Amino acid sequence: MARPNPDCPPFKRWPGVARRVLGDERAHPLQQAHPVLPSRGFFSCLPAELQSVVLGRFPERDVHMRTLSNIYKDTSQLGITLRGLQKLKTILTETFGDTFVEMSTADVNRMWVQVVTAKQRCRLVEMADLVAPEDVAPPTYFISHTWMNKTSRLFDHVMNYLSNASDAVAVWIDILCVNQHAETVTHQHDVQATSFSSVVKACSAGTLVVLDVEQKDAISPATRAWCIFEWAHTLLLHGPDGLHLYLRPEDRGAVLGSINVTEAKCFKPEDKVMILGEVSRYHTSPEVFNTKLKLQLLLEPLSYKVDVQRLTKQAAAMGTQWVFDGVDAWLASESRVLCIAAGAGEGKSTISAALFNLFNHQHPQEQQQQPPVGTGPEAPVSVCHFLKYSDQRRLEPIRIIKSLAFQLAERWLRIPAMGHQLLLLDVAEVAQVADVEEAFTKLLLQPLEALAWQEPVVLLIDALDEADPFSSGDKTTKTTCPKACGNLAMQLVTNHLRHLPPCVRFIFTTRPDAAASQVLPFLERTFPSGVLHLSPSALRCMSGSGGSSSNSQGGVMVYHSAVAACEGHVSAVEDPQLEDVYAVYGRIFEAAHAQYGRGGIQKRAQLVGDLLAVLMAAKEPLSQSFLQQLGLGEAISLLPGYPKLFFVDEHHLYLMHKSLGDWLLDPTISGAFTAQVRQGHARIGLQLAEQWKKEKQRQQGSTAVAGGSSSSPYLLKYMITHLAAAADDAAATAGAQGGLGGPRAAPSDLAAAELDLLLQDFDLFAAVLKAGHGPALVGTLGAMMVHTAWSYDIFRWLRSDLYNLVGLSAMGLAERAMAAVPVNTVVYQLAGHTAKVKSVAFSPDGRQLASGSDDKTLRIWDTATGQCTATLKTNSWVECVAFSPDGGQLASGSGDDTFRLWDTATGQCTATLKGHTCIVLSVAFSPDGQQLASGSNDGTLRLWNTTTGQCTATLEGHTDTVFSVAFSPDGRQLSSGGKDKTLRLWDTGTGQCTATLEGHIDMVTSVVFSPDGRQLASGSYDKNLRLWDTATGQCTATLEGHFGAVKSVAFSPDGLQLASGSTDATVRLWDTATCVCTATFEGRTWVLSVAFSPDGRQLVSGSEENTLRLWDVAAGQRSATLDVKEAPAYFHRVAFSPNGRQLASASDYSNVKTIWLWDTATGQCTSKLEGQEGVVNSLAFSPDGRQLASAHFYNVLQLWDISTRECTATLQGHTGIVNSVAFSPDGRQLASGSYDKSLRLWDAATGQCTAMLEGHTEAVYGVAFSPDGRQLASCGIDKSLRLWDVATGQCTATLNGHTAQARSVAFSPDGRQLVSGGRPILLPRGVLTVGEVAAHKACASWGEGVKRLKRGLEGQLLESEWAEHVRRALRALRDAGLTLAEGHTDPIFNATFSPDGRQLASSSVDNTLRLWDAATGQCIATLAHTARPTCVAFSPDGQQLASGNVDQTLRLWEPMTWQ
Repeated sequence: MARPNPDCPPFKRWPGVARRVLGDERAHPLQQAHPVLPSRGFFSCLPAELQSVVLGRFPERDVHMRTLSNIYKDTSQLGITLRGLQKLKTILTETFGDTFVEMSTADVNRMWVQVVTAKQRCRLVEMADLVAPEDVAPPTYFISHTWMNKTSRLFDHVMNYLSNASDAVAVWIDILCVNQHAETVTHQHDVQATSFSSVVKACSAGTLVVLDVEQKDAISPATRAWCIFEWAHTLLLHGPDGLHLYLRPEDRGAVLGSINVTEAKCFKPEDKVMILGEVSRYHTSPEVFNTKLKLQLLLEPLSYKVDVQRLTKQAAAMGTQWVFDGVDAWLASESRVLCIAAGAGEGKSTISAALFNLFNHQHPQEQQQQPPVGTGPEAPVSVCHFLKYSDQRRLEPIRIIKSLAFQLAERWLRIPAMGHQLLLLDVAEVAQVADVEEAFTKLLLQPLEALAWQEPVVLLIDALDEADPFSSGDKTTKTTCPKACGNLAMQLVTNHLRHLPPCVRFIFTTRPDAAASQVLPFLERTFPSGVLHLSPSALRCMSGSGGSSSNSQGGVMVYHSAVAACEGHVSAVEDPQLEDVYAVYGRIFEAAHAQYGRGGIQKRAQLVGDLLAVLMAAKEPLSQSFLQQLGLGEAISLLPGYPKLFFVDEHHLYLMHKSLGDWLLDPTISGAFTAQVRQGHARIGLQLAEQWKKEKQRQQGSTAVAGGSSSSPYLLKYMITHLAAAADDAAATAGAQGGLGGPRAAPSDLAAAELDLLLQDFDLFAAVLKAGHGPALVGTLGAMMVHTAWSYDIFRWLRSDLYNLVGLSAMGLAERAMAAVPVNTVVYQLAGHTAKVKSVAFSPDGRQLASGSDDKTLRIWDTATGQCTATLKTNSWVECVAFSPDGGQLASGSGDDTFRLWDTATGQCTATLKGHTCIVLSVAFSPDGQQLASGSNDGTLRLWNTTTGQCTATLEGHTDTVFSVAFSPDGRQLSSGGKDKTLRLWDTGTGQCTATLEGHIDMVTSVVFSPDGRQLASGSYDKNLRLWDTATGQCTATLEGHFGAVKSVAFSPDGLQLASGSTDATVRLWDTATCVCTATFEGRTWVLSVAFSPDGRQLVSGSEENTLRLWDVAAGQRSATLDVKEAPAYFHRVAFSPNGRQLASASDYSNVKTIWLWDTATGQCTSKLEGQEGVVNSLAFSPDGRQLASAHFYNVLQLWDISTRECTATLQGHTGIVNSVAFSPDGRQLASGSYDKSLRLWDAATGQCTAMLEGHTEAVYGVAFSPDGRQLASCGIDKSLRLWDVATGQCTATLNGHTAQARSVAFSPDGRQLVSGGRPILLPRGVLTVGEVAAHKACASWGEGVKRLKRGLEGQLLESEWAEHVRRALRALRDAGLTLAEGHTDPIFNATFSPDGRQLASSSVDNTLRLWDAATGQCIATLAHTARPTCVAFSPDGQQLASGNVDQTLRLWEPMTWQ
């Protein structure tokens, strides 16, 4: 029997019939013109060779013939390419001029589309003279928009979003692809609901929504019935990932509030009727529809349809049959948890998909769009989550919570009221929620409790092992110990999900080696009521020949899926292992590579290589749209084994199995096919950077581009990550540059340049911090092995100041950076504890830090990001903490007389060890991890077996509290320090005390062995550290310097340094060979604990101010602190000798009459000059360095012979305090200034006064000779500077400019400038004034410069422009090697020029030294002190700077680094 021609239109669409059906007696327009033209059905029946003959009979009607054929063309195949869209925009702009920018889509349709298509009554895309045939193609994107908004912004949004896609990518826009003539049959066809549905389904990349929320006059698409219908249809057909709708949190509420399909507007009433009918058909009612769509936009759930469908199909293809008797038994039992554990590739996820289908009564072969409703009480409500190591979204606890809540509220209509509960929440708060506890409580716990839900609910979480932080797919990360609480999915279970109502039961699948092989004990501890364990083999059987079945299927199941993707013959392998899977992957790639190399199509191999690199670098599965933006869309179908090894579903490209990713990342098994991940990082990072720039342009309104109102979450979270990974030159050596496509150019230069530009963008910092990604950003920069020009400085800034930056605007961040970059000694403050931090310990690999506090918690910190990754709660305050040698355990001692063992990976307490009768103050693991030692307030030490938790020995000998215990490196000895002022050595084998070490005169608070075990260090309340020889028990050195009790000591890993923390609020570093203090790190309160990182580069300290600080040891070593045992209250005056080898210092403390001389090379005090006439106010070396002059409180000056250390002369004449003294350049004269308002000149050889210079009306503070010795400058309380002729003694100029007393004065080395330091009385800010000597006037005040600049800009520039202004200034200074900082905030003590005249140094009451560029007047460095630097001086060669301080120290600084 003949079948009808499939190309022939239905009877009712024949033109004559259609005319009668529509009640329109007019002839079809094309039939009026050409009544004898053959129909499309007739034409299509002809053989191809006859079609041209027939058309040749009607040459003048050829175009009309083709148009008639297109009337019945499916509109779902008629998209317009981006190239064609750009051409149309050009035509419209030329046609309407500037008016086009303001024209709505409705205007364009009425004034242009209907006009130009009037003659042919066709769709616009069918007008060959307007849209070239090659620009008409099946669409990839459906464009959802409202006709009341501007067409220009519609076009710009589409082209901007797809700016990097091929110009051949096509989109479907209704105004272009729907026939706009209502009387035509084509129009009636195009506007049918079925037609729209087919179009949405045909657009493989989903729907792109044009919101235009940033335009005040824009109409929200959420108020238009057609748009709502399009969104809902997209979600129904493509899932959440198919709807490209980007909203800022603050806009999301308005959009959700406006969604009401019943009230939504529609141009035509009949369209509204049709839409409501479709809504009721698919969603029961408009109310249910509204709820579903709002929940979707509120919770942004993840989609698992890909997982379930793919896994189900694979099982069916393999003939798998399921035996669920064990599951039924579990459902009937009291056990709350079912655990299915098996190795890699053994089918755990396949079982999860089957269980999901079981609970939802879906046959494996009949996957339904919606689960059935009311299936009976025997079927529990089931929600699921599939974890994926390659998809960071699947690993984020808040995303998991939102997805589970969505499934309960929307997909499972048996809990209808839950959706209403959720929709009562504040939409913006839900969008921005960052706290897991808050999300769990609001989205899951409270709604279920409010409903008093009692019916069973099964929550299935697949692949707990894939949430492990150390994935086997990451071949670049080598770890020696597990990350504390690193499996976030497991933490979500133990901290939150287990607290759901008892009706909620759980199914988990996992590899047994997850969480450092602790996953199964973890589940048992979390759910003590019982966990039922099943193996995959107990749940499945395989169909055999003849209908028989077997319940055994050994080996790795993924092998069979890999074989199915191999086109060549593969011999069957019984009981396949992972190595067999890898071999199949290799064969597939070899075959594909051979195909790429044929016929000169090497470009394909390059495209595939690029795509593989991008896939393995990505943090989440990449969408087709993003791959098209990268120019890699056409490479998808070329992937080896596509569409089985790689496949597209819900618009994202996936790998078949985790093992494929492992294979691609490991060059030892994939060889030449190894993915070049660094290339992928560069490609993704550069693309995201380009998107960021365009987003900024949109937000600043500098272009007419329309689009989403916020950056994508992926961009903010991972853009810097990708660029940093690509820019890190060290990473380039990690892998070969071969693979598919051959050798490639390194992308590091482009990536590094782009990274540096972004690191100067304070708008980006503000956005990243607001999104909560600050710690991740710090971690990314800190992980770089080789830094770019900007990355290390920005890393130091962010790491030291991160918690003070959150919430600041771009301008606020810029201002803070100006004041803080670079940080002198890296101080990384870890805030989180609410009480004093008593103990700290690094993990063996140095990546984690544990701290114990009086707030009854242990906290685990990521040392790269400073983020607290886990909080472990105890019943009492925590006195001590220690990691086991393998990092798998933590031990902590508490105030409740116990100490606890914790599993690091899971954060669970595994044992509480009891035996001590008082507080446990110290704990230590033996080197082999088999023993623990503890010291207590009960005066005893105890040894414990870490496996059994049993006390094996009690060591008695101390007569009071034991503060500290430490094992020797070989584990044979144990040391202890106690309140009885002694140290003791113990034999760990016998428990006997082998030595008692005495020497401290107060309690011993800390003991530690050197790494080689030959030395023992101790700290005491007597303010000293001591070093002991462990062989002889003798004290070999006493280290003095602290001014408070030493609470903690630690050796560096190489044993060359010792760190100490004290109640004087400092951490000190000591050279163990010379016993000299090499650095002082200053805090604010008592330092209670210190520890070195395993690599020795960082030092951590815990303090009474509830914080920890990480210190950069290398930076700290570049500064020197000069101490003396009998130090005064503070040093007030310093002076370098001419050769820079000596430094003189003195104090103005009333009972100190000593001048100290120091060796600047060693930092040691070499001698003291005693016998002074009162407090020393000023010091000056003679030009030959043989003499030192000092000015004194008791109206005199003294001269000292440096070689003999004797006072050679006392110069008398002043009648008031002598404030300053200076040698002339030739050394023959001295000048002095006094409270008696005069200056005096003295003969340095005889000590006689040769002249008295009068003119100041108040006390004279500062004097200075010009470099040629002909002039003398002075300053004083009368606010003036004066210049004097040395030969005549006459005042030659008076320089006014200070608003209060001038404290110091100095000539520049060329004699052309003066610098003076002022002390304003009314204004508390320090001011430096530079005067041009020849012009006799003050020409610049620097301290207020930046403030004035800011005040001048405020009100004139937008905040973003101000941030840009600051950024440019910072860039210029950074390029010059300088850093901008604001001026002093308090009075200035002293100022001086560097020997070359290019820099100035000043000291101030604001506890800082500041370095200034003498040419520009800019502050180039701020050297922070914890106490006032009262004086400052450059060394003669300018290579060092000395400062004296009120904290009893002098400091030497290196000008190149200012450390």
